[in-house]
Amino acid sequence: MTDTIEVTVPNYGILRGSVDQARQIAIFRNVPYAVVTERWRPAVNPQSWAGVRDATKQGPICPQPPSVFPLNLLFEDYASKHDERDSLNMNIYVPLKALQEGAEPVSVMTWIHGGGFRNGSNDLALYDASDFVQQSSELKQSVIVVTINYRLNVFGFLASKELEDEMKELVTANPAVSLYDQSVGNWGLMDQRLAFEW
Repeated sequence: MTDTIEVTVPNYGILRGSVDQARQIAIFRNVPYAVVTERWRPAVNPQSWAGVRDATKQGPICPQPPSVFPLNLLFEDYASKHDERDSLNMNIYVPLKALQEGAEPVSVMTWIHGGGFRNGSNDLALYDASDFVQQSSELKQSVIVVTINYRLNVFGFLASKELEDEMKELVTANPAVSLYDQSVGNWGLMDQRLAFEW
């Protein structure tokens, strides 16, 4: 894949993705759907970017312990960067014909990887949706597939009495804090929600 394509994402900027001519699809990797500004707090929408954002390379994933059963090592070199703050990204697989001027609307499928909220990421070869998107187009049932990363293990699901007490103090000092922002221990699920809202 050496060809590239650029698309404008309203309110954010221009993305440059890879084109797989053999499959007739475009792939946009490491597209931010949220940003972690503070550990153990809800993520926020990302800022727009200036210029063209390179979406041809895989982005960081949430830090995680080594897999007990590393199936991914059978399929690829698992060398993604671990970064809690910038790990809320998605890979988007799009039929090229869906990007043409005047194209018909296309269904979107979002894939949330498994791993027991402990391990996993959207960069595993197992979750590469290239063939799926190609075959959906060939069957005249085109679909866009989005695979997401979200916070895992202690970064996404840690709860404690101390975190609850800290949140109570925050709400006492600022009663306008929303119920959403008051949650403790389900940040990984909130990340998933933000991906759907994006």
